[in-house]
Amino acid sequence: MKTLALFLSALLFVAAPLRAADAPDMLRVLAYERSIPREVCLSFTEKTGIPVEVVSTISSMEAADFLYRKKEAFDLLILSNDVVRAMRDRDRLVPLNLKKIRNISEIKSVWSKAAGDAQGKFRIPFDVAAMGILVNKSVPQPPVTGYMDAFRKPRPGGVAVMVDQRDLLAAALLSLGASVNELSTDNLRASRSILKDWLRNIAPGSSAVWSNDHAAAFNALRKDFVEGRLGAALLYSGDAYSLMTEYPGRFEWITPTEGSLKYMTVLAIPANSTKADAAHQFIDFILDPRIAGELVTSASPGLGLNLPKEKIPLNFYGNPANIEASQLMDDFSVQSDITREPRQEVLDLFKSLPAPTAPPAP
Repeated sequence: MKTLALFLSALLFVAAPLRAADAPDMLRVLAYERSIPREVCLSFTEKTGIPVEVVSTISSMEAADFLYRKKEAFDLLILSNDVVRAMRDRDRLVPLNLKKIRNISEIKSVWSKAAGDAQGKFRIPFDVAAMGILVNKSVPQPPVTGYMDAFRKPRPGGVAVMVDQRDLLAAALLSLGASVNELSTDNLRASRSILKDWLRNIAPGSSAVWSNDHAAAFNALRKDFVEGRLGAALLYSGDAYSLMTEYPGRFEWITPTEGSLKYMTVLAIPANSTKADAAHQFIDFILDPRIAGELVTSASPGLGLNLPKEKIPLNFYGNPANIEASQLMDDFSVQSDITREPRQEVLDLFKSLPAPTAPPAP
């Protein structure tokens, strides 16, 4: 769901050395990149003595790969509501003990309702993000208002697609005026025609991102984008925010006129967790308003911001523990069937597309 640096390997956060005999078991967390900054993990470890291992993922497809294909065990999930809901449907979550999460009172009820679990029995809303287009203002190019002109008008180096294939398909469906979940034969056929057209102006390295070679391809695209070899990027708001924060004045965020794919990140405890008590402690810790304040000023996967609206460079934002619900919660376009893999028809569609090509970099 946004990358200053991408690591597929686990990141180990330990506040202070512990003697082997005294060291508690590690709390293992699967989370989107940068959702939990290192400093927050260090603070939790210092307070509780519980070290935290965060395994980072940059997409829902990659997260599902950890959970289903690799069958890795985690104690806490900080993932898309769709991925977590699919696990709940398979009885792969444990009920939350809200008595152990005192800071649940910081969550506005409208956010819990939007997450589809108003009582917080299995998942707690954490933050939200939206897909859009980031324009590199240092690269001369035609104006961008949405997906169609971003991909159809030649741009130096092309558009970097830093999202999954389902997200790119969602952009095509929105351009058709269709729901991102209307995967009918006619819509897929029409989307294929649009995508085939767009591929003439998509940065070639993008295909490695949506075919699951995520980290290396994402890093390469990000480097080319930052260094001015690519004109624009399709990505999520958290990624955009991190770039706009790191390089002030260089980029401009565009909310596509055709609409935006949005998602909510939630907190949940998987059924195979062996440290549910520590997971409850960590949830309560990051929902504490003081800690949430640290999260919202970091480059997190969604925009957890409690800043004045006029200071926010993007127009979709929200941290359930810090601000009132935005009206934008009412116009979510959310993919509903992300589980282990996209539907076979979607996989077949992308296999049938030619490789991306684009004008040379400036």
